[in-house]
Amino acid sequence: MEALPDNWADIQPDTVYLSTSSLLVSFASEQIKLGLKYDQKGKHLKAIEKGLVSPRGNVGLVTSQESGYDLKSKPGFLTSEKKMLGLAKFKMI
Repeated sequence: MEALPDNWADIQPDTVYLSTSSLLVSFASEQIKLGLKYDQKGKHLKAIEKGLVSPRGNVGLVTSQESGYDLKSKPGFLTSEKKMLGLAKFKMI
């Protein structure tokens, strides 16, 4: 199993990666496109690497309030919700 890359350009669609927090993650092509366009510094990838944090934590993964998703990334900065809609939500695999 490959380690999760630290930049979007190295991520392949539908490939399962292992984060340093032992989470298995995979991204669709559309998520990768959004990451390349809106997350050039890889802050969402860093949040995934950090793993689960409390809702008051600065960077990491928190429980998603949206039906059908288990987690959402909390990258420590505010972005347009519409732009990041497909990037910041995750289902457990």
